[in-house]
Amino acid sequence: LRKMSLNEKIISLVKTMDEDDWGVRSAALQEIQDVIESCSGYEQSYIEAEENDNDWEELFNMDTWRALRLPLQAALKDLRSQLVHEACDLVASVALSLNDEHGIPVIWACKDGGRMLMREIVPTLFELLSSGNKTSAQFVDECVQIVVKRCRYRHFISTVAEYSTRKSVHARECCADYCRELATTWGSVYFTKHEGLLYTLERVILRLLDDSASQVRVAARQAFKALETQWPQRGSELRLELDPRTVKLLGASESRQDSGVTTARKRVKKHVLSARDIDRHVAGVSSRTEKFNNKKVIVPTSSSIKGKTTTLRPGENKIDETQIKKSTLFSSTPLKKLQHKENDNPTDLIQLKPGDRVRVQRCKSGTIRFVGETSFAAGVWIGVELDAPDGKHDGTVRGHRYYQAPPLSGLFVRPIHVAKLDEQDAIAAELPLASRLACDHKRFLKRLLDELQTQLATFDTFEQTDLTRDVALDFIDKAALAPSPFRSILDHHANHLSTLLGMSLQGGGGAPSSDIPPPPP
Repeated sequence: LRKMSLNEKIISLVKTMDEDDWGVRSAALQEIQDVIESCSGYEQSYIEAEENDNDWEELFNMDTWRALRLPLQAALKDLRSQLVHEACDLVASVALSLNDEHGIPVIWACKDGGRMLMREIVPTLFELLSSGNKTSAQFVDECVQIVVKRCRYRHFISTVAEYSTRKSVHARECCADYCRELATTWGSVYFTKHEGLLYTLERVILRLLDDSASQVRVAARQAFKALETQWPQRGSELRLELDPRTVKLLGASESRQDSGVTTARKRVKKHVLSARDIDRHVAGVSSRTEKFNNKKVIVPTSSSIKGKTTTLRPGENKIDETQIKKSTLFSSTPLKKLQHKENDNPTDLIQLKPGDRVRVQRCKSGTIRFVGETSFAAGVWIGVELDAPDGKHDGTVRGHRYYQAPPLSGLFVRPIHVAKLDEQDAIAAELPLASRLACDHKRFLKRLLDELQTQLATFDTFEQTDLTRDVALDFIDKAALAPSPFRSILDHHANHLSTLLGMSLQGGGGAPSSDIPPPPP
């Protein structure tokens, strides 16, 4: 009876949300929120029922969320910020009331903790983050932060991955913050159970570290540090994929955290100046005016670099140009070259030489063919001939040949992205075989996706066209021929795979996959 009364009350309130009066809809949202928050009062009744071996049914079930889903989405998309605020509060109440502080559902209230509702509502919340409405975005951000901490479900990470590529800088910055919360709050137990989710989280953070907006990169560095704290080994492996500048900035952010300075995103609040603040401001302006009247100028000379300063007073306006030229502040060495010299580790370069078997960017294997400086960029580069045609060139860049490699098997990387293989891995035939299989399988899946997109476009065209006999006949012919490309791609890939595996068994790794004819376009 308790369950039915709560469900019926919510459903009856949902029906009033169909009215045009936004005041009625706002009141209904508040009442639904009160009903959901009242479930905490039934905990003692649940304990007594368990002690007496009585059956207990959850207070809210799937029917509740089905009835609430569409009206709640409509309230979130409403132009009135008051309704958006009420809807966000309701979503936050569901996450807080139906889950404990560890993210575990409160079983006497709802066995799934409202996750069915969250799967439908969270994408709508992310759309509001990308809309550009700052008022609504603030409500939504606070709501999503609560959902991340209390309601753990695997579809949330895929939603973050999707919206981390949107044009809205604010949405991407929020996604970086949510990644930090995911790594910190959800813990290693949940991600160990769902291994693929941790990989998705890593890819999102790495993508945001290269974002065009500085505030997004700052938030992504905080997320990376949180991930590295939870999984030190994974963090050290991911650092190999980062460019030297990002690695240096990660070290700088770590030192700022140690000194007590935080770079996390903060909400800006309006500050009202008090009379005391105004007096301080006036006193500061007066003192700065007095210092300016004394006409003291600090000149950056070579002596000032060493900790000394030169004070000029009236009549001493001449500046020694020779001191300025000697100063490192006016060095003519390009900043880019200085950075590369600092980032390149001489010890690593001594250990790397042409002919060495190496691992490149974690998942690729190959042989070093070139070590040295290039004309296309400053610094030291490593030219690698990959075991699979998963590179960018054949050893020639901008008309200059640095080394010889098969087509699409050449790649230039920085020394920090290269790791020398040990003796057993260097001579093992499984590494080049796995690289070729991974490259071929990726191309095979891409062909399937291209064919799917082509056929979906044909179906969309049919749906948008007025149906006539000629249109119907044309579509019937195309539908009859639709499976043929898939069969051709699958058959060719199967033959290609068997040929590659057969050649590897005969010749200890086989010939490069580029020697085998590719699937037809």
